Formats: sequence, C-alpha cells, structure tokens
Amino acid sequence: NGQPGDDWLEVLLPIRPNGQTGWIRAVDYEITSTRVRAEVDLSEHAVVVYEGDEVIAETAAVVGNSDTPTPLGTFFIAAKKQNGPDETFLGPWALVLSGYSEVLETFSGGLPVIAVHGTSRPDQVGQSISNGCIRIPNEVVELLAETVPLGAPITISA
Repeated sequence: NGQPGDDWLEVLLPIRPNGQTGWIRAVDYEITSTRVRAEVDLSEHAVVVYEGDEVIAETAAVVGNSDTPTPLGTFFIAAKKQNGPDETFLGPWALVLSGYSEVLETFSGGLPVIAVHGTSRPDQVGQSISNGCIRIPNEVVELLAETVPLGAPITISA
C-alpha cells in the first residue's frame, strides 16, 4: 500500500505464515502498477483474469483437496518458471505465488509454495485433488505466462 511521495510503503511479503507485511523505504524502489489481476474461486473451481474490467482469461481449475487445501487470501505473482521436459506433469509454466501451503511443512524437498501451473491431466480440471496448487489447462497457463506481470495480485476465495 502506498502512493508516490510516501516515505514508507507497506508491502506483502512472500514468507510464512501467509499474509505477512513489512515496510520498505519508498526511495529504494520504483513504484509501478498493473491493471492485471486474477481471482480464484475454490468452490467454483474457477480462475478469472482481468485487465481493468475486461476478462482476458477464464478457466476451470484443479484446486487443493480437504487435506491439503489451497490457502485463502491475496497473494502476488512472485516468479514465472518455465518447466523442463522432466516436469511435464506441471505443464509448460508455473506462476509461483507469494503464498505457501498452510498444512504442509515441505513439498518435493523444498518449501510448500503455491503456484498456478499447467497440467498433464486436463481431464482432472474442475476437481479438488491437488496438494494446494491451482492447475489449469496448458494453453491458458501459456497465455498467462505471456500476459500477467510479476507482482500482479491474485485473490483466492472459497
């Protein structure tokens, strides 16, 4: 939160637990904005991406199951990772979010970061069967990797 001219800015931090904020000196950063944002509705298994008021992408998704739910809250796109040939189950891209699983301590030997990524199983779209990540069709994640900037907000609700 903040406006040009402010001395200090409150920012979301990509650390555990989710929802942590911190203060940074405005002079140390360039303030930019984006009109792109995403909304994920877990109960509807739906992802909608907007640019301003215009819908630029809409898709069904796989979301977390009852044991490993997708966390709720507002996060941001912290990184874009192009997946390699040994990661085809994750689709071509992962948009890594600033949030983490609230039930897993680790995942695949690392931190249990949440991501929006593609899938090798598009037949599963619309189900609640992931470990917390949001899986969407590969053609949609490719579009998002091209159009959604780092820092874009993503709100996950039930």
